[in-house]
Formats: sequence, structure tokens, C-alpha cells
Amino acid sequence: MDVLDYHSESLYVCKPNGRFLIKEFMDTREHILISASKLFLKSAYKEVTMKDIMAATGLSKGAIYHHFTNKEDIFQAVLQYFMTAMEHHYDTYSRVSFRQFYLDYIEDTIRLVQDYSNKFGKEDHDKYVTFNNISMVFDAIKLFPDFKVYAIEGFNQELSHWAAAASRGKESGELQTKMSDMQIGEMFLYLSDGVGLHMIIRGHDAMEVVAPIKAKWEELYALIKK
Repeated sequence: MDVLDYHSESLYVCKPNGRFLIKEFMDTREHILISASKLFLKSAYKEVTMKDIMAATGLSKGAIYHHFTNKEDIFQAVLQYFMTAMEHHYDTYSRVSFRQFYLDYIEDTIRLVQDYSNKFGKEDHDKYVTFNNISMVFDAIKLFPDFKVYAIEGFNQELSHWAAAASRGKESGELQTKMSDMQIGEMFLYLSDGVGLHMIIRGHDAMEVVAPIKAKWEELYALIKK
């Protein structure tokens, strides 16, 4: 097995005939996270070993421990890597209409999924925003109570953005409903979660889920608009 060493934020592979730069300026930590992500998305946390991670990264144990203290540390970093990659840019969404707000959300989601998937390379592009991501999150919730708190806080923050958008929609006269702002936000997010999970369980990837969610959101919007 070729062994990779950490050198000034670049990856080098040590071969009998010399040292070759694998990817100029590639961050070693991200290389570990991407390689470990593939492992944790294919197998449960308890099934993945440090030996597996060393083999997947091509890194020595010392090089890995330069960035992480143990497998738990790597797994939590993988989770954070995924969650951060999926954080929506609510501050860029339309404040003119509620409908444009959720259309912006859809476009942002497409970009986030594509950017995250692209990190895994062309051959693996379509494999890494799937049911396995959901399984990994559920695995984390069972293993790490703090992660459950983090996930709930993240959802509540998202919900607050949706409630604010609903409030603006009501104030402008765009939305006509007796539902509270929070209930509107919950309806849209819970609907997307349900449709998304159902589609992914049936073997569809994240990009194939977008159109059905948009269709259901349009139907819901038709019920509450002026």
C-alpha cells in the first residue's frame, strides 16, 4: 500500500521511485473526511475500523492522528462535514414573496447537494446523498446525545426562517390562512421530509426527490395563497 504523509497542507504519496504530489494544495483533513465519509456511508459506525480508514485514505496512523484523536472524533467530524455542507443560505432568499422563498430554497438545495456530491469524484457523484446519509445521522443520534441536540437546534433554526417568510407572506396579503406562521413552516418542512424519505427509501437519489417535493409544495401553496 502506498503511504501518504502530511506535508504543509498538501498530500504526497511515497513510492519506491520517489515522492509525487497527488493533488496540489489538497487539504489532508478534507481528504480524510471524504474517505471516511465513504466508509461510514457504506457501513455502520461500529463496523468501521481505524485500519479501514488508513486503507481508504492511504495515510499512516500518525498522519491521521495529526488531525483527529480517534475514530469517534473522525465520525463526528464526518457528520459535521455533511451537516455544514447542507446548511441553507437563508439570507440570500427572496423576501418579496413566500412562493419565491421556497423556490429559492429548492434551488439552494440543488446547489448544496451537487457541491457535496462533487467532493466524492465523478464515479461516486450520485452515491453520497442517499438513504445512507439518513442512516448515518440516525446512527449518530443513538451514539452521541449531543448530536441529537445539535440536530434539533438546527431544525428549529430552519423553522424560524420559514415562519418569518410565512409572516411576510401574510403581511403582504399573499397568504390567506388561519394557520400560524410556525404551522405553515412546519407543514412545508414536514412535507418535504416525508416525501424525501419515502423517495429515498425507494431507491431514488437526492436530485430525483426535488421535483416531487416542489410539486407537493405548489399544491400546498395553492391552498393557502390569496
